Amino acid sequence: MTIAPRTLAQAFAALLVICVVTSVFYLALPSAQLSVPGLPVPWFTDIEAKRSQWRDARNWVFKVPDAAPSPQQAARPMRTDVVFLKTHKTASSTFQNILFRFGEKHNLTFAFPIRTYQFVYPGPFMASYVAPLPPIVAAAGGHFHILCSHMRFNMAEVARVMSPNATYLSIVRRPESAFESVFQYYQSVVPAFIAAKKESKGNDPLRTFLEKPEKFYNSPKKPPAFVKNPMAFDFGLDSNAAVSSDSFRAGLARLNTKFDLVMITERFDESVILAKELLGWEMEDVVSLSLNRRAKTHGNNSVEQYEPHLYEMIRRWNALDVALYEHFSHRFQRQVEAFGVERMRREVDALRREVSARREECVASEMGARKIKQREIRPFVFGAVDILGYNMRSGLDPRTRERCLRMLLPELKYHSRLFQRQYGTTVEKYQKKIIRVRGKHRNALKI
Repeated sequence: MTIAPRTLAQAFAALLVICVVTSVFYLALPSAQLSVPGLPVPWFTDIEAKRSQWRDARNWVFKVPDAAPSPQQAARPMRTDVVFLKTHKTASSTFQNILFRFGEKHNLTFAFPIRTYQFVYPGPFMASYVAPLPPIVAAAGGHFHILCSHMRFNMAEVARVMSPNATYLSIVRRPESAFESVFQYYQSVVPAFIAAKKESKGNDPLRTFLEKPEKFYNSPKKPPAFVKNPMAFDFGLDSNAAVSSDSFRAGLARLNTKFDLVMITERFDESVILAKELLGWEMEDVVSLSLNRRAKTHGNNSVEQYEPHLYEMIRRWNALDVALYEHFSHRFQRQVEAFGVERMRREVDALRREVSARREECVASEMGARKIKQREIRPFVFGAVDILGYNMRSGLDPRTRERCLRMLLPELKYHSRLFQRQYGTTVEKYQKKIIRVRGKHRNALKI
């Protein structure tokens, strides 16, 4: 059968009209109707709508092309509302310094603990642990922008304090290294570690503990911090649960949904690049120098000096941390691949050049904290473990010195600086005032 050319032309014209009408219809739809779970988001949607739609409960990744950012991406809004779950011994102090500097630079409001420098750790976070908004901020209808002090995560209570649009970040470390570091740092204060150290009689207390951990760890209804699965504990999970338990699997699923990015200590440079992209910040905002690192001393072994058998002992005792780390490590790799492997390589190279230049500009020497001459940047030393710190170069002009000072300030001293800037008084005086008028202001302190 032969079809007349005119008929073909009419059919083609009708098909063209249908395509145009359909495209206009989809372009007019709200962005929420443009995505289908499991399918890519159309290229023509707004970049911020893309990021919202690409956050999937099980597999959130950056859907960013492996190419230079477009003008639309370059103009993306900067995010200033951030929750950072600061886990222990994971390089979290270095990333916290990034947040401190960014918040100070942009005059943001921090959610600080009402007492000391942690949110009543190891108890679960409560909104009432946060110092109230400064009166001038509250009067202007302001809100807290950044929460980044140590806490045991409690999702519902954090949500009472922070904006519903806040970006949630955290960091995890390879469990073998993380647990060894926790043990060395807290072996003089945690009862289970003290007992193992005493029984070791001058030998390796970590090995003594791991050979029979149940002997030193009495599993109470409220498990202590640090002794077992410390990262899972910080994330608010039951550190005594089994990996196969419904409670752990459900908890991990909730965390996976809530946290936009869980960084990896062993891939720290890539982590801050992804954080920069997610938050819409500049490269200069995420340049940092390593803080709160343990100094290597005689008798202070690192996990790399142990044989594989000890690795397995750590992994068995911290099975939840292993599962947590592997889950977020796999997700992190998918995020890097979606960001673009080659693009990531270029960004990391650029970051490392900036870090090297800043170190050259600011640092005269690096040494154990006990030998640091400049008191204002001397890190806090806890227990028998020495912490590395920096001596700042002399002769810097005032602007450069201030920039270097912010980068080299240890956690507690930077916390004090920002607290005084925000509340007009020192942490210590504020806490004394709270204790003195506790009864009078009891209701006012509730959030």
